[in-house]
Amino acid sequence: MERVANSVSLSHAGQAVEQFVKQLVEAWKEGKYTGHEEAVHIQVQDFLMNGVRRVNWTVVYDTLRGEHRALGKADELTEVAYSLLQVVDWQSLVAHAEYLTEGDGMLRDWLQDQCITWVESPDARRYQSQIAVFANSVLEMYFGVVKWKQVASALRSE
Repeated sequence: MERVANSVSLSHAGQAVEQFVKQLVEAWKEGKYTGHEEAVHIQVQDFLMNGVRRVNWTVVYDTLRGEHRALGKADELTEVAYSLLQVVDWQSLVAHAEYLTEGDGMLRDWLQDQCITWVESPDARRYQSQIAVFANSVLEMYFGVVKWKQVASALRSE
């Protein structure tokens, strides 16, 4: 990345670094060799696990159970997780929950396991499943808040 940041003017360095990182992630998702697979794997997994933890699971579970007619003013991660769970047999995932909070945790654990499978399996990453929609949404959100110009500046030691 340092080479990328230094290969263009400072005014274009942020965009160049962003494009480089996103290309690496796309190549990794497709199972292509770049020499950066381990770094991408770790970063993507960290983003996804953080994304799963940030979902408001109580709101998701309450809405799935019919306690609320709609999510209301939910954040984007909660909306994506809710949409994903609407199309799976979420009832079987929480069938053995004795308490509502246990159901929240079971849904969270299920999504976390699905994300780990997605990260670990090149075949899963190539398939456009609901998990892929969640994963790509998380990546888009997280990359969207990176201050790429500052990253490039730090890489250039300026």
